[in-house]
Amino acid sequence: MKKEAIAQKLAREAEMLCRRCGLCCHVKVGLSDGRYVVHPLVTCKYLNPDNTCSVYESRFTVCDRLCFTREEMLKKDYILPEGCPYTKLREGYKSALVVSLEEFEELMLKEIEAGNYNVFLANRAF
Repeated sequence: MKKEAIAQKLAREAEMLCRRCGLCCHVKVGLSDGRYVVHPLVTCKYLNPDNTCSVYESRFTVCDRLCFTREEMLKKDYILPEGCPYTKLREGYKSALVVSLEEFEELMLKEIEAGNYNVFLANRAF
């Protein structure tokens, strides 16, 4: 019982790191150089305009595309956006770039010119 209480306390402390920016719920687009960028517009369909999750309590059973546990996000680079406090929990974490819509569109044009047509998949509905 003591182990469970400690685990719950650690989970609460880790949860307090979250800024509630909602950027982890945005689609990430792979760039030809191996990095990823946060799509400024395409998000999980359950993300509310105030960056809260409309299915938070059941998100892991309802959302099968973008919803990862904190542990899963830390194991896989580029899920978390640059500046996310969680990225400090793993040394060497590679964050997804956060850019303005204008910068994103410029990046996508360069990617298409370079032959990275996978960026077209980024705009599909989730």
